[in-house]
Amino acid sequence: MTRNVVIKEIKFTTTGERQEFVCRLLDRSAAHAVVLYKINEARRVGSLRLPRGALTYGYFWEGRPYNVYHWVRADGRTLGFYVNLADEVRFRPGAIEWKDLAVDLLFSPDGRHVQILDEEDLGLVPPEVRAKAEAAKAHVLTHRDEILAEVAAVTAHLRGRHRVVPPREESRGKTRSPLR
Repeated sequence: MTRNVVIKEIKFTTTGERQEFVCRLLDRSAAHAVVLYKINEARRVGSLRLPRGALTYGYFWEGRPYNVYHWVRADGRTLGFYVNLADEVRFRPGAIEWKDLAVDLLFSPDGRHVQILDEEDLGLVPPEVRAKAEAAKAHVLTHRDEILAEVAAVTAHLRGRHRVVPPREESRGKTRSPLR
């Protein structure tokens, strides 16, 4: 049903910047979507080194205060889980839109270790955004085991069901390589 469908992930930062990422849609319902993105250049996020060719399985839900990037090696081994604290996730034709709440949580492959990233940015956002971010962070830390287990299980299922074919990078417009 969603085979070979390209979709844009559209992120709105706390400063109002719009960032677009071209992904492959793997699964979708009225309340959730899973996308795939291939990392074309090695990069570092917190203490994690993401190798070229690693895959991002992006999980988005309406009504949840976060989304999750499950980073895996080409062979399927987990590199880490990157949780974006998020607000206002919306599914549109051909797009997933969401507002970033500045703070991100990077979990080790086993979920035991967490790095809280960009927390210093909370001092730069309005109090209502700060309150949403703090509540979302507390929710994710409280429900970490269930969140990461759900994501890992769905990734394993999708890897077995889909031949992994991420979209080609687009070189025009504001589309950029995402931090994942």
